[in-house]
Amino acid sequence: MRRFLITLGFMTRIPVSQNIPFQKGDLEKGIVYFPMIGLLLGAISGFFYSIAICFLPKALAVFLAIISNLFLTGAFHLDGLCDTVDGIYSARKPERMLEIMKDSHIGTNGVAALVIDLGWKYMGIFLSPAPVITILLLPVAGKMVQGVMGYHAIYPRKEGLGLFVGTVTKGRTLVCYFLGTCFLALGIGFISVMEKESIDWLSQLQINQWQFFFLGSGVGLIISFCLLGTAIWFRKYIERKIGGITGDVMGASSELCEMVFLLFLSAIFVR
Repeated sequence: MRRFLITLGFMTRIPVSQNIPFQKGDLEKGIVYFPMIGLLLGAISGFFYSIAICFLPKALAVFLAIISNLFLTGAFHLDGLCDTVDGIYSARKPERMLEIMKDSHIGTNGVAALVIDLGWKYMGIFLSPAPVITILLLPVAGKMVQGVMGYHAIYPRKEGLGLFVGTVTKGRTLVCYFLGTCFLALGIGFISVMEKESIDWLSQLQINQWQFFFLGSGVGLIISFCLLGTAIWFRKYIERKIGGITGDVMGASSELCEMVFLLFLSAIFVR
């Protein structure tokens, strides 16, 4: 519980006691809690959506759910996405790319990435047959691959602090990914059961509730493998560009995997 709270305080703006004893390595070991923190963030945003949908049009309820997540996290990963895109697509040498990524100002490429990211999330949630479960699972999809991004990675800067970069063990990487996979499998299993009548290809199947659940869980496993593949591809792509992984890159990978999650969820369940 101590490491969970420390990690929660690091990853979010949720108030956490300042009196929790901190030991060296706690943050790195806390990566196993990333999927749980993602689930907590999704649950809070899903709660805001559930309240908003009672009084507001769906379009505004989705907007408030996204805004609530930004407030809860301080746009932590979104900032990393903008910095990474600004640097990588600056068409400069690796050293200059790293300098641009460290610059607190946002450039044209970063603004474009921000608009695409938020617009993609908005449409993905709005079109989902089960918005609350989608909102619940969305942060999990991004955080479950963070161990993969940091495991045996190289920090490309001569100075600076790259938390989780090269400090995450194989065991904790596997636990982080496994927990996220379980959450996605369960959540998408529930989508299949709850929305089977509203999804064309599901409504045509003559199977019972448990079979719907296991079918949806299988879809969740497939999506989890796709997220793993996305993270591995993105890591190799960035390493070719700047020679390693930074905290900004890890944040960018979280946002990228959230978008990929919505892409596959929409492709399978939205018609």
